[in-house]
Parts: sequence; structure tokens; C-alpha cells
Amino acid sequence: MIAVQRSCILSGEGDDQGEWQRKARDFAVGAKVLLENGQFGSAYYLAGIAVECALKAKIARRFQAATLPDKKLVSDIYRDGHDLGRLIHHSRLAEPLTFEEEQSAPFKANWATVQAWEVDARYKV
Repeated sequence: MIAVQRSCILSGEGDDQGEWQRKARDFAVGAKVLLENGQFGSAYYLAGIAVECALKAKIARRFQAATLPDKKLVSDIYRDGHDLGRLIHHSRLAEPLTFEEEQSAPFKANWATVQAWEVDARYKV
């Protein structure tokens, strides 16, 4: 099931907000199962994909039906598809995340782990 969903994400199918939210939840559940079964590298990779999908859901909220979005923004979003730092920028979450990091040392430490994720993590862990 997870492999089928992953191929859907990489193909760009189902780019609406609700679909990205569902994918984020599904991948987070998959990551938890892997973690509970000692598959730490795979869990880290899948958790990163879940964050990526959640950020894409947030970005999708920016677009409105019957409104043509800025072409450069759309191109940038697709170009930056797996770059969490750029997706954070596109989702307009950089400022709230920085604020949260300043308020909570545990959040800051955990968020640093998230920010270190990259799509090639599956080959490095």
C-alpha cells in the first residue's frame, strides 16, 4: 500500500489539499509502524515524506479555484518538490516555525532533525 502511494506522490497525481493531507497521514502512520518494528532508516525516510506531503497540503491551500496562479510560483513549487526548506518557504511557515524554535528547546532539537531530512535519506541511513 505504501509503495503505491509513494509512486502517486512522485507522479504529481492528486495535487489537491485534501489528497496531500491524506497522504501525509498515511505516510506518518507507515513511519510509526516502521519505527515500532526497528526499521529506523525507513521510518525516518517515510516520516520525511509525510512532512513533505503536509507542507504540500499547506501550499495547496494558497490556490483558489477559478484563479490562475503565478506561473513562477508553480514552477518553483514543482522544482523544489522534495526540498523541505523551500517547501517551508512556499507554505509561508518559516516565521511561525522560527518563533516556535525560539520558544521551545525540545521543538528546536526535533525540528533540526526534520530539516536535515532529504529525499536521498533512504540511501544514507
